[in-house]
Amino acid sequence: MKVFKKGSLVFLFLLFAGCNVLQEGDELPTISASVLPSTAGSVLVSGQGSENQQVELVALANENWRFSNWSGDIQSDENPLNITLTENMQVNANFVLAGNEYQIDLRVDDGEVISELSFGQMWGATDGFDTDLDLEGPPPPPDDVLYAWFENSDRQLLHDFRNPYTNSAEWTVLINPGDSDSINLSWDIEIEDISGSLIFTDSNESISINMLEESGVELNLSDETEYRILFSP
Repeated sequence: MKVFKKGSLVFLFLLFAGCNVLQEGDELPTISASVLPSTAGSVLVSGQGSENQQVELVALANENWRFSNWSGDIQSDENPLNITLTENMQVNANFVLAGNEYQIDLRVDDGEVISELSFGQMWGATDGFDTDLDLEGPPPPPDDVLYAWFENSDRQLLHDFRNPYTNSAEWTVLINPGDSDSINLSWDIEIEDISGSLIFTDSNESISINMLEESGVELNLSDETEYRILFSP
C-alpha cells in the first residue's frame, strides 16, 4: 500500500484548489447598464453570455425624453451600440429632455417697410396665447402699408411661441401688402437647436421651402397673402 507523506497531501490540495480558482476565472464578463436620469428610459441588453460575447445595447427613451450618449466604461453616441465584451463593464445611458427650444426671427421686407416677427418653441409655452411669451400686435396700419402677423386664437401676434413637446405645430402667417406685391421674407436659424423639420408653404402648397436649408424666399402677394410654417419632429 502506497503511503503519501503529509507534504504530498498539501501539494495535492493546493493543486486542486488552484484548478478551482482557474475555473472561477473563466467566467464570462458581464455588463450592467444604468439609466440617467432613472425615469427617462430603459436599456435592452442582448447577446450577453453568448460564446462570442457580441453584445448589443439599445437605449429606449420614455415620452418627452431622447437618448443622448453612453458614458462610463464606454463613450459613444451610437444607438444601438454593438461591442465585444472582454471584461466586466458598467455603462450609463444618458437621456435629455426631447423638447425643442428655439426662436426664429422673420423679416418681411417690401423695400420700404420691414415687418418683424418671431416664432418658435419655448419652455413654459402653450399652443395658445401666452401673456409672458407671446406679443399681440398693435392696430394694423393703413392698407397701403406692409404689415405681417401670426394668426392664433383669433389674435394678431408679432411673437408666437408654442409648446416645446408638441408632436407638430403650425403657424399661420398673414401679410398685408403695401404699395408693392413683391416682398422678401428672410430668417436666421441655428439648425442644431431644432430637432425636426420646418417647412414654409402657402395654403395651396404650390411652394414648399425647407427653412433649415434656405434663408429666405421672394413672394408675390398678388397670388397669395396667407402662408403656413409647419413643424414636425
